[in-house]
Amino acid sequence: MSDPYDHSPEAGYLYNRAEQELNQAQQAIHPAAVKAHYLLAGYYLDRVYGSPESASAPPIASYTASSTGSETASGLE
Repeated sequence: MSDPYDHSPEAGYLYNRAEQELNQAQQAIHPAAVKAHYLLAGYYLDRVYGSPESASAPPIASYTASSTGSETASGLE
């Protein structure tokens, strides 16, 4: 039986990026930032451990600044 996990150099990079995103999620204060970091970590881990069909991620939420200086997010549900 073959090994189902990817052990390529790219997989190592993606795994490290997932760890970085998890650390950033734990340090983030704003709930939208926490969610974004966890989503990114999940996408990186899907690229390492998931099937090829799960490797394509939906677009990341876009942020716009309002005239009051506050940020609003679209695409986060």
